[in-house]
Parts: sequence; C-alpha cells; structure tokens
Amino acid sequence: MARRTRREAAPMPAVGTVVELSVASVPRNWRTRVEAVAGGRLLVVAPTRSDGTAYVVPHGTPATVAWHTDSALLRASGTITDGDVDVVPRWWLTATTVQRVQRRGAFRLRIARPVRLAMEGTQLEGVTEDLSEGGALVVVPAPAQAVIGQQVRVRLALEAQEEVLLDAEVVRVAGAQGDQRSVGLRFVGLDEQLSDRVRRFVLEEQFRGRGGSTEGG
Repeated sequence: MARRTRREAAPMPAVGTVVELSVASVPRNWRTRVEAVAGGRLLVVAPTRSDGTAYVVPHGTPATVAWHTDSALLRASGTITDGDVDVVPRWWLTATTVQRVQRRGAFRLRIARPVRLAMEGTQLEGVTEDLSEGGALVVVPAPAQAVIGQQVRVRLALEAQEEVLLDAEVVRVAGAQGDQRSVGLRFVGLDEQLSDRVRRFVLEEQFRGRGGSTEGG
C-alpha cells in the first residue's frame, strides 16, 4: 500500500509581519502588525477608529488574519482571547486553523476594472474579468481582432484615481459571444515596483472580499 504524504502545517506569521485583520460583526478589515507569536497565539495591534480610539470587542469574538509570503497567501482563523496595552492597545488572537489559501503564482482575482488596450494603432475599451500579477482576462467589444502573440499596451485602472501602464502579450482569444469577446493577456517586462503594485492590489482586494479568487497554475 502506498504511504500517504503528510501535508506540512502552514506556518504562523513572523513578528513584524503586516497582516489583514477581520473581526466578526465589524464591517471592514484593517492592516495591522504582528507584535508577538506564542505557539498558536498571535499578538496584533488593535484597530482604531478615525478619532484614534481603539475598538473593543468581547473575548471569544471570531477573527481572522491573512498575510502573504513569497510562496503563498495564508490565513489564520480563531478568536480574540485577551488583550493588553503597550503604548497602543493590542489583541491576542488564538488560532484554531492556519491554512494556505493560494499559491503565490496563482493569485488571481475575479474583478471588473476598466481597461484600455492599444494594439497596432487600435484602441479598445474593455473590462477585466480576472486579474493577477502575471496577466489578465479582458472582455472587449466584438468583433475586435486580436491574435495570439500580438503585443499590447494596457492602461489599467486599479483605483479610482490610479492607472498603471503595462506591456502584455495576447495568449488566448475566445470566440465572440454576442457582442463581446474575451482576450487573455500575459504581462511582460514588468519591473519589480510595478509587479509588486499589481500583486498588492490583487491581495488587498482578496483580503477585503471585493472579488472572488481562483487558484490556477
């Protein structure tokens, strides 16, 4: 009989890691920092309101923290079990599960963001269907012509007041469905700063739950 390979447990975040914290019954997430790790417990800086006062939640309140490493997006779920004050209020989160949500190479977000494609003198207005650090699936009006291997200049709106310019290559063209066609793009030649900005946008939107994520190769 073949022996099953034991899956290695996902690690806890290191001290100093920036994590995305969500707390049950509170309709928003926060970016905060891990102050200490003790076994399955994490000490994080407590979130504050706009007036600077700290949120207070009952012990036992469900909470999760999510963070990314070089290889994966990880999430620890548990409850707020204690707290203290050391210059700033802090919470202890006792984790009951720690799991890998996605591989680093598979961070892909289902999200609709405005996009403009420039290809061989033609300008196409479209919208993303999904987005990752490595590329995007874009829906454009049919019968827009695109061929595999074609070079494209992409103007992508990440936030309301932020656009990025990306070079890409067409890697897939789907047949027209009604008045739309899907074009798969692979980003090329991104410098580290631009690549990191796209990656952070994807992760932050996943943390906030604004788009469904998929895991692919």
